[in-house]
Amino acid sequence: TAFAADRQSVTDILLDIHEGGLDPEMIEPDAVCLARVLEHTLEISKHPDTLYVLVTESSGYFIQPGHEGYAPKTRSFLLQPDHYRTAALTREILLTMAATDSESPLKKVVFVDTPQGVDQQALAQRTGLEVGVESALTKFHCRMPFDHALSGGAVLMAVGAAMAPVERRGSADFRRDFMPYQGKRKMMESSLRLAGISLAVLLASIAIYFQSRTWRMTAYAETLHTKLADEYRAAMYGSNPPTTEAITSRLRRTLNNVRRVQEGLGPGDDKSVPAKLTFLLEAINNAPPSVDVVIQQINISERTMRVKGDTNSRRATLDLFEAIKKHPRLRFGQERMSMAGNRDNFEFTVEPAQ
Repeated sequence: TAFAADRQSVTDILLDIHEGGLDPEMIEPDAVCLARVLEHTLEISKHPDTLYVLVTESSGYFIQPGHEGYAPKTRSFLLQPDHYRTAALTREILLTMAATDSESPLKKVVFVDTPQGVDQQALAQRTGLEVGVESALTKFHCRMPFDHALSGGAVLMAVGAAMAPVERRGSADFRRDFMPYQGKRKMMESSLRLAGISLAVLLASIAIYFQSRTWRMTAYAETLHTKLADEYRAAMYGSNPPTTEAITSRLRRTLNNVRRVQEGLGPGDDKSVPAKLTFLLEAINNAPPSVDVVIQQINISERTMRVKGDTNSRRATLDLFEAIKKHPRLRFGQERMSMAGNRDNFEFTVEPAQ
């Protein structure tokens, strides 16, 4: 059996259904759905000499079982009001008998639902075939009864359509030819899109959370560093925090030096103030006894000491400078001398030797 449908008509039907939020998986002729459900309920393939008929309010359907596994032959046609139906069915049955192979002629007509407006006795007399009724609806095993407001034909076709995705045999899907069903793929894409969006939102939330924690920790660290620098300057007599080592390391080393001085174990490191003064006094004490030196001022910075004073003569000043230069822990820097009365004024810089 060949089926045909206008492409634009099927497209319009699909678009109208889509507007209602539905997406049919298949689109089949009603006669194909009817043949499918009759095979499951009445096993029509076992009766190739029987013509199965369904009469609805406006249409008639013929289902003729196929031979040797072939698909059943189906026909559908329009019907007139009740008092013309017997004549119309007689005409269509005679045409079907004429088109049937003479080797397997039709012997019986079976209505699969109670026909309305059909004289079965007159139909049997005019066609010469046995006419009977075998309701396919009684073959269903349902927990709930059918709605009596629905016609039997509509129920049969609906059940046959519902069976189409399960049983692909004998299918005549119009949609597959030009607008294949993509509902499953669309649902999968929608699910993946939703999962992707949810995952992106989750990852963004996690990133924002950890980034905010990083910002808070950075601000807290900067606050602590500023506070530590202020306390370092207070503890180290205005010295700026070191840039080459950690503040805690410098403070720990300074504290150890202070403890060593307090315990009499030494002046600390060579760059400490006590060490610088100790080295300077050692150098001055190493000067010759003839040197009468008076120290007026000592300015101590982080690296150097500037010393001002006077001696009893220029010779004594030079001997003092020479004694300082000979000290192994000091390095003599710039010098300046001037006479003032009977005293020789001097000024020089000195720093710890490397």
